[in-house]
Amino acid sequence: LPVATISKSAGIGGKAVLVDGVVAFKYVNTDMESSSIQTADKATNMRKDRAKVLSKILDPHAFTFPPPRGSTIVISVQEMEIVSMPQQQASLQRFVQCMATYYNVFVMVHMDLNQDDGKAKSTWKRDALGSPFPHLPTHRLIPTSTTAGRVALVRQLQTVEHVIDFDPQVQSELTRFGYKVYTYDPNVGLGDQMFPAES
Repeated sequence: LPVATISKSAGIGGKAVLVDGVVAFKYVNTDMESSSIQTADKATNMRKDRAKVLSKILDPHAFTFPPPRGSTIVISVQEMEIVSMPQQQASLQRFVQCMATYYNVFVMVHMDLNQDDGKAKSTWKRDALGSPFPHLPTHRLIPTSTTAGRVALVRQLQTVEHVIDFDPQVQSELTRFGYKVYTYDPNVGLGDQMFPAES
């Protein structure tokens, strides 16, 4: 994969803020929020959550290190995971929060196509319900409707440390190009798989 390059054409206070066309992690609000977590207990719980998640994502059969702070991670979820029951929604939010306060996270929301006109049908409206992931900047929440679209977005981002998706076809397409892809069971849901009810 190409090495991250810093753009000199954009900046805040004269500093470069773009890495491969993406706003660098330290300039994203989630990073600023993580540095001002109110209690030591909350910070400790966030680290424990992240360690639990990474232990499931990383290959247990290979000697791998966790991605460095600020790495780009792309997460795909189905729309029904957002508009599902409150318990499932809470576990998904918990997962995204623990990742987005340490990594550069993009969430792709897969919406099914309407069989009649081929357009995405959605029961979730961000403007009406607000962002389902309050710890994620809204421009990092991307609607998709095809496998090819999700694969193309990951490849356009260039430097991606990990991809988390529910479709084995996405894994097959991306691993050919050297991407590390973790797939989860869409019938269980990403949040519930990372944080089962007993945890």
